Amino acid sequence: MPTPVFIKRTVLFGDCDPEGIVYTPRFSYFVLEAVQEALGVWLGGPGLRTLLGFRILPPARAFSLEFL
Repeated sequence: MPTPVFIKRTVLFGDCDPEGIVYTPRFSYFVLEAVQEALGVWLGGPGLRTLLGFRILPPARAFSLEFL
């Protein structure tokens, strides 16, 4: 199992509406950004570019959110 990777992300003003609530589409961007960072750590370089160099598609093809 690969070593754990911890990502810290600051939510910026532009990520939120006037009430300070994060826009829903930004959550998917945060997740994909974290996956790409983790791949970079695990593969020892630019993760997404390394995968594409081996003709491997990125691990995300579709993404959906369901709030309860």
